[in-house]
Amino acid sequence: MRTDDMIENGYKLREDDDGTWSVIEAYRNEPAEFDGKLQTGLTEAEAHECLVQLTRKFMERQHEGGSGRLP
Repeated sequence: MRTDDMIENGYKLREDDDGTWSVIEAYRNEPAEFDGKLQTGLTEAEAHECLVQLTRKFMERQHEGGSGRLP
């Protein structure tokens, strides 16, 4: 298992033992949920795209005066 050391807005990428990728909530060390689905079993490209989308939502929430964290 390999973890991408870069934590972006509370999320990080992890390569699992089976070669798939997961997006992880860094502070809870659990798979992130996005669009009602746990972000596991992804290709590396899908995981990076999910990270981009989560970062975009984070930035939108911060711009609106929130903490940025998703509920």
